[in-house]
Parts: sequence; structure tokens; C-alpha cells
Amino acid sequence: MARGNADFDARRQMAQHAQEAATDMAVFARVLDATRANLHVMNRLQELRMGRLEYSERQVRGGTGAEAGHGDH
Repeated sequence: MARGNADFDARRQMAQHAQEAATDMAVFARVLDATRANLHVMNRLQELRMGRLEYSERQVRGGTGAEAGHGDH
């Protein structure tokens, strides 16, 4: 019966490690999303500074045009 307990403990420990890894991966995914969003903003600012990008008056005031590109990768 000792072998059965060792198997159970090993499976329990593996399940715990899997849960911890899943939690870590979820945090990592949020960090990647935030990083991607920051990169998008920095690229837009660079384009704006270089004169390659112009905003319409509606976008400047927060109109529909500004939200359309949000979240695109």
C-alpha cells in the first residue's frame, strides 16, 4: 500500500505544480498584453512625430475613429 500512497502524493504534487504554472502563465499573458499595448502606443507616437500619421479632429476629441484601432495587433 506504500506504493499507492507514493503515487497519490506524486500526482497531487504534479497537479499543484500544474496549477501554479497555469497561474504564472496567466500573469505572463497579461504582461505580454500590456507590453503589446505599450509598444503600439510608442509606435503611434513615433509615427506621429515623423509626420507619417495624422489624427482627424474626431480622433483627437476621442470620437469613434480612435477606438477602432485599439487592441489590434
